[in-house]
Amino acid sequence: MNDTRGKRRPLLLVLLGVGLWTSVEVITRRILVSRIRKFDEDLTGDMLVSLATIPLLGWVIARIGNQMGFEQEYRGYQWTPRAIGGGIIAGVAGLASLSITTQIDRLLFGSIENTEIVTQDTSTTAASLLVVVNGIIVPIVEEFVWRGIIQTAFVERFGTTTGIVLTSLSFSLKHAIVDRSLNRITMLFGLGSIFGLVRHRLGTCASTAAHITGNLPASLIAIVVKQLE
Repeated sequence: MNDTRGKRRPLLLVLLGVGLWTSVEVITRRILVSRIRKFDEDLTGDMLVSLATIPLLGWVIARIGNQMGFEQEYRGYQWTPRAIGGGIIAGVAGLASLSITTQIDRLLFGSIENTEIVTQDTSTTAASLLVVVNGIIVPIVEEFVWRGIIQTAFVERFGTTTGIVLTSLSFSLKHAIVDRSLNRITMLFGLGSIFGLVRHRLGTCASTAAHITGNLPASLIAIVVKQLE
């Protein structure tokens, strides 16, 4: 492995990564989708735009990281049964934590507004896209970027504890900006902290398994519940 420590600039990588991801997601999901009227519902357009842009965004940020010395070996992928199993357990713990963090959000911000994206009129295409994109693809790319790259840079610059906290805070604020609401910020910070801890202990594969364990059942349950109403 080449010694690239001298050319690494972790704080600049964090600023570029967080800023680029947040701005692109706002532009594509909140501005572009609202102007697309070729679809029967916003969910289809939202998922298709995410499918087209999120993987590309991950690739671009990875290329920036490579140029700054944060190459593949720094991203912490360990495809082992221990990592996958630990990630799934952490994902279940994250789901369990929602009963506490959502109540904190309610205390801080009052009644949480209805932000559901699945309705009784949601098409089969939109529902299938939700499962694939929100349940699988987004968790994979978000963990690759937010824990594999951004958390790595934060930890190198500020140390393990502060790095994980700052990554979780940035992750939750990103969602708040895209959602245009603070109503989920405690929940997202809690989940981000769990993902960050498991990534630090077991690698990015584990945090990816944890994230999918949280997102995939949530997407499936949202669809099933609406079908039963």
